[in-house]
Amino acid sequence: MNKQIHLAESLVDRYIHDYLTHNRAARLVSQMLDELGIGLRPLIDHITVRTHDVERRAEEFLSVGFAEDVNLGIVEYDNWWA
Repeated sequence: MNKQIHLAESLVDRYIHDYLTHNRAARLVSQMLDELGIGLRPLIDHITVRTHDVERRAEEFLSVGFAEDVNLGIVEYDNWWA
C-alpha cells in the first residue's frame, strides 16, 4: 500500500477508534455490523471534525495526502460552517 494512503487510512482509523471509544451506541452498532460481516467502514459517509483552528486542523489531513478542493465551496450557517 502506498505510504501516503496508509497514513491517511491510519488517521481516519484513529478518529473512528476515538469515536467508538467514547460513544457506547456507536460501539454497539459497530459490534453488530461486525457480527453481520459488514463492519462499520462501509457505512461511514463522511467525518465531521470540530476545531477552533481550521487551518491547523486541515494541516493534519493535508500532511497525510488529503487534498483541498477549492471548487467544493463553503456552506455557512449562523453558528457553524462546512
